[in-house]
Amino acid sequence: MLIGLFFQCLLAATLVPVSSEVVFYAVLYFGVDPWKALLTASVGNCLGVALNYLIGRGIEKSTTNHLQSENRINRVVAYLYRKFDSRILLLSWAPVIGDPITMLAGVAKLPAWRFFAIACSLRIMRYVLLLLVFSYLP
Repeated sequence: MLIGLFFQCLLAATLVPVSSEVVFYAVLYFGVDPWKALLTASVGNCLGVALNYLIGRGIEKSTTNHLQSENRINRVVAYLYRKFDSRILLLSWAPVIGDPITMLAGVAKLPAWRFFAIACSLRIMRYVLLLLVFSYLP
């Protein structure tokens, strides 16, 4: 069960349109240790976020190498991250918009340490909150 949860959470953190919350609740419902479920979901989701960031860095490098200059998309993304700095990552936990934000962070060359500190801590906090909600359900 935990392996399925891991891969579901990893995929849910990418642009693949799947949800990890339902599987997380199902695993808890079937009696898996909550701490193991929390750790598994968090690691899977953080690895998915890392994958997004690396894909974003790859996009940035490939477009720069092929075009020998920043294209319009790279300039817009860089502008947004300069304007909002890391604060835009505070939305990275949100469904639908969070995953593209994590990929664009790679395109914008946001420092990896700052990206992982913000994005992963928010993803972990989301699962902690889900665990708390589950523990108070009847």
